[in-house]
Amino acid sequence: MTPAPPDAVNAFLLAATVPRAGAHPDGDVARADQIRAAYPGVATSSVHAAAVLGDAAAVERFLAEDPATATEPSGPHGWDPLTYLCFSNFLKLDPSRSAGFVRAATLLLDAGAHPNTGFFEPGHAPEPTFESAHYGTCGVAHHAALTALLVARGADVNDDEVTYHPAEGYDNAALGALVASGRLTADSLATLLLRKIDWHDGAGVRWLLSHGADPARPSR
Repeated sequence: MTPAPPDAVNAFLLAATVPRAGAHPDGDVARADQIRAAYPGVATSSVHAAAVLGDAAAVERFLAEDPATATEPSGPHGWDPLTYLCFSNFLKLDPSRSAGFVRAATLLLDAGAHPNTGFFEPGHAPEPTFESAHYGTCGVAHHAALTALLVARGADVNDDEVTYHPAEGYDNAALGALVASGRLTADSLATLLLRKIDWHDGAGVRWLLSHGADPARPSR
């Protein structure tokens, strides 16, 4: 297979990950699929491209060749592979790849990727905000299995983004994985409860109340 040109690889990684401008959940895979069709080699061009697709077999091959690539920053964002994986539009939109994403993440973590990796978003005011990979799994993709994996590997469940965005929407499986950790603080539970009320999710509100959220506690 002819290697994909670097500009095509970078364009693919941009298209395959959440938009940096605007709301992260707004991303899709249409442009990424167009680039893959035009340049099939992008899918196996690097461990970062393999990670963003949840291609565990390709991730395993890259790590076997060089385990250090598990933490190597690269691509248009300068992210490591686990960050590309956790902020992948494919993770969010293609359930058929779910097992591959969990397996690929496990391989990266076993090879030294940090569960609290991520990036700083300079566009946030009044100062750059840290966007953890864990936030990508539970607050953007709402992916329960990957959330549970990162929690088990020591991801910070009380990160500001992690204690706000997972309550958005009505699929509470990833939220459940956070609560099941037993590591959420009272402040974090109060923030999640407030956000659930914003969404008018009665079932979610009742569930959080039954798991220790204090309705009288002011949140941040």
